[in-house]
Amino acid sequence: MRDCGKFFSKIVNSAKCEAQQLIYTMTEKVDAGIVLSDNEYFHLCKAYKCLEFIENQAIQASKVKARCVEVNDMHANSKCFFDFLRVKHFKDTISQLHLDGLVLNDGNFVAKTCSEHFKKLFGASYKSDEAWFDSLHESLRYTPQNVDSDMAAACEKNISEEEVYLALQSLRNGKAPGLDGITKEFVISFWPSIKNLVVQVCNEIWRDQKMPYSFKLGKIKLIPKRDIPKCIGDWRPITMMSIMYKIFAKVLHYGSNILSIR
Repeated sequence: MRDCGKFFSKIVNSAKCEAQQLIYTMTEKVDAGIVLSDNEYFHLCKAYKCLEFIENQAIQASKVKARCVEVNDMHANSKCFFDFLRVKHFKDTISQLHLDGLVLNDGNFVAKTCSEHFKKLFGASYKSDEAWFDSLHESLRYTPQNVDSDMAAACEKNISEEEVYLALQSLRNGKAPGLDGITKEFVISFWPSIKNLVVQVCNEIWRDQKMPYSFKLGKIKLIPKRDIPKCIGDWRPITMMSIMYKIFAKVLHYGSNILSIR
């Protein structure tokens, strides 16, 4: 049994390395401005699913190991916590969906229907005759076409620690983390230890004008609009982004506001 465990662990580690290498390769292509083919995008999604499966297996193995040791108050609290998560996950699962007069009960078909719906929603193109488009062009009329030397210098300077920390503090508390699992509260708590790294990453993005593909990935969560949602339109999608994406977006936002005031 021990040999089987070692063999299984070796296979899992090999699959994990291959998935990570594939994701790295595809990310480099996207960052270089190359559009992925359908086949490449399919393999990229499979690689992310592989990593997710390996992570879930590791969590399950930790739970089994915890059940094999002597139970104490901490283990009892952990069991209560994981029971709560299972109940919450079951509550958030869409088990039934009404679509065009039909009632969908198959989980795979429900997931496919939801994915296609929100893929079309987020991929929808705008029309030049929409009101917000006219408002945008109206506001651009007041944007200076040329910048003076002071404004140019302000645009070219490095992002300071004060700017990053101001952007971090402006983020709302209690927000759900993105795929990185890091919250605003975590970054603030460990700011003295990680501030140099965060500022360095922001300046690297600003200097190279390129953001890592992983920073632009978000996790979509469906929030019910009604007590008993039935149709696909009864859920409102929100996208949970990584903390570095949020910080840099805020830095860029504050910088553009300062330049517009000048």
